Parts: sequence; C-alpha cells; structure tokens
Amino acid sequence: MRFTRDFYRPSEASEARVEYPDYLPVAEVYRYENASMVSGKQSMYAMVFGGKRAKPDWHFRFRSDKEREDRIIAWKEGQEARIEQAAKNRKARNAGHSLEVGDVLHGSWGYDQTNASFYQIVAVPSKCFVVAREIGSKLVRTEGSATYVVPAKDSFREGERGEAKRYKAGPDNSITIESFLHPSKTSWEAEHYETHWMYGH
Repeated sequence: MRFTRDFYRPSEASEARVEYPDYLPVAEVYRYENASMVSGKQSMYAMVFGGKRAKPDWHFRFRSDKEREDRIIAWKEGQEARIEQAAKNRKARNAGHSLEVGDVLHGSWGYDQTNASFYQIVAVPSKCFVVAREIGSKLVRTEGSATYVVPAKDSFREGERGEAKRYKAGPDNSITIESFLHPSKTSWEAEHYETHWMYGH
C-alpha cells in the first residue's frame, strides 16, 4: 500500500497551521503545538513536505518558536537553492557544445598501462553532435617509464579506427567512444602522458 501525504499530515485536532510557499511548487509547511500528557506544557512542532514527495522531509519538536522558524527558513532556502541549481543544469544541458572543425579531443584509457587517444573534429552538424576521426600522436619526450605525446593533426588512423563517426557532444565538450573512454577538448600543443611501450602489458 502506498501512502499519500494525507497519511502523514498532522491531524485537524492538532490545529496545525499550514503554509504553501508560492515560490516552492507543491511544498507544504505545517506548524502546530501539542500539550504534553505528563507536564501539560505546550510543545512546538513543525512538519515540511518538499517537491512531490509523500513523506515529510522532516518532522521535529522544538524548544522555542524561534528555533522552529530558523529551521523552516533554512529548509526553504535549501529548497530554493536546489530549484535554482536544477534550472542551471537544464540550461547547461541545452546549451550544447562549443566545438569547431579542427578541434582535437584527448582521452586516456587502460588498466595495467595508460594509453592516450586523440580525435579530430571534422564536421559539426549541430550544437549537440559532432563528427570526429581518430588520429595518431607524436612522441615529445620520455622520462623513465613515462612518455609524453601530442596529437598529430590530420594523421587519421587507417581502417575502421580512422572512420568518421557521429558523436553526441555535451556542454563540457566531450564525447563518448566507449564506456571507459570519454575524450574531451584539448589543444594541439598540450602534452599527454602514456606508459612507455616497454613497461606495458
């Protein structure tokens, strides 16, 4: 059985005062007081619901009205911050990439050794997609078991590895080749680490 908010809301007998903040969609804030059966002293309570959740975000007893209001204000501010961040995230996702033809992407992969792969952008069909081809690299220097390489422009790989393929690109200017390989934008001059072939497995 799935319970709704009606199951959790304070009963009418408690004379709860409810607030519906207009800037927080479907949020509910309840304030109420109950007398202790032992001491007869009034205790202050608050219960809040955020989003579309059936269960309350929290339901607490407070020692003073100020303590209760401070907690409610902090919760409201947190809700507002989450809504604003969600809006920013949606805007970023819809913004698309800023990649251009001629840009280069780099990704590292490997388990027992680190390999560097490079992809050159050869077409930009839309703000959400690019066409890229894998290219080779040039050795810059070696330091023990480490080598450093830079992308080699227009040195497209032979066969299937060098075929032009369409990829979805996000606002972080990255694409996904495999689950373990997510190349992102770099520069043609940037050096990237690889494990020396003599030390690989």
